Parts: sequence; structure tokens; C-alpha cells
Amino acid sequence: MTVHVEIVGDDQAITVVTLDRPERRNALDHATLGELTEVLAAAEARPTRVLVLTGASGHFCAGADLQGVEDASFATLLQGVLDRLVHALQQRSAPGPSSPSPATCAWPPPMPRSASPPPSSA
Repeated sequence: MTVHVEIVGDDQAITVVTLDRPERRNALDHATLGELTEVLAAAEARPTRVLVLTGASGHFCAGADLQGVEDASFATLLQGVLDRLVHALQQRSAPGPSSPSPATCAWPPPMPRSASPPPSSA
């Protein structure tokens, strides 16, 4: 398996999905996209309120694994995963009486660019 899932909380509201292909810097291939499709469908079936998508071994995701994206089926699988993510976000975005507005963030946050190099300690 190249995707690992951890369900957190008694109410199963948090799903942590970890891409685990460190030899390819967690790049997406057909198998990983297929697993992500299944994981997202299962998360939609639960009362998931938070989905954390992360990568193993110090890498998030290098993008598409170029060793196997030659055919159109890869693009179709990728579009399916992206559509599921957008649909899930849209479904969860309309706050109801008992649900707060969702938050979207990136981690780690972008580092500010320094205008000048740090002072030397010489």
C-alpha cells in the first residue's frame, strides 16, 4: 500500500492520509491514485470534518510519477481524485446550525523571503 490512513477521534471526524512512496518522493502513480480514490470515498462515508493529506519521509508529493503517466488513464484517475476533493470541500463548506465554517491552510507555512542575507558571525 502506498497510502496509509489514520482515523482520529471517537467521532471519526479527522482522517489523516499519508502518501508513502519515499523512493519516488511520494509521486503519484496509477496505484496511488486508485488508493486515494478509495480512501476519499471511505472518508466521505464517515462523518469526516477534517482531511489531512501528508507525505512520508520528509516529502509531501513530487507530483506525477513520470514513469507511467503516458496514457490518458492517469489523467482520468487524477481528475477523479481532484474532483472528489473539490466535491468534499464544497459539501463541507456550507455551515449548518451545528457545524462551524471550514478552514483551509497549508503546512508548513511559506517562509518569508529575506531582503538581505543574515549577518555573519565572523
